[in-house]
Amino acid sequence: MALTVVGVLFALGSLALFFIVPGLFLVKGLFPEWRVRPLERNGERLVEMVAAGFVTSLALTITVGFILGNGPGSFQVSSQDPLLQSLLLALTVLFFVAGWLRGAWSRVPPHADHGPEGSDQEARSLNDTLRALEEVSRKSRRLRHELRKLPRSAAREREQIQEELERLKGDKEALVSRREEEFRVQGP
Repeated sequence: MALTVVGVLFALGSLALFFIVPGLFLVKGLFPEWRVRPLERNGERLVEMVAAGFVTSLALTITVGFILGNGPGSFQVSSQDPLLQSLLLALTVLFFVAGWLRGAWSRVPPHADHGPEGSDQEARSLNDTLRALEEVSRKSRRLRHELRKLPRSAAREREQIQEELERLKGDKEALVSRREEEFRVQGP
């Protein structure tokens, strides 16, 4: 049996309909603020969206197939069943429209309201502080390792590393005290 262009396109469309598109549109409808930006955390958001879309599409396909197989006049559901494909396509269109109404396809993402006013700014501030603390800790570990590797005769280098370690310790204390002060001002 020779493969035709129509057969290949039908197979690819069926795979997309069963495994990707309905779930992806449902995820975009539920989380319209999710955007895939270039170089954002090494593409983690893209992987999250595709994985969530794949799993959700599988769940939708299984659920629709189960309902069709156990409904009145039950019949054998197969991947080439036009009723299954029609229902999945209708759900896909419904999820697309829901996402469009919620702003998932607009150029500017809708604001994600996940908490009280200012919580986004507070989260960014906390993330910045944590990143700075991680950087200070990383530099301190590297310097302590260099200090252990230095021979006892390298007194000048040891002194420079000790001074740098003391400076990093002061930076860490300043970051922690600044964050504690921000927390006191904002309140619990």
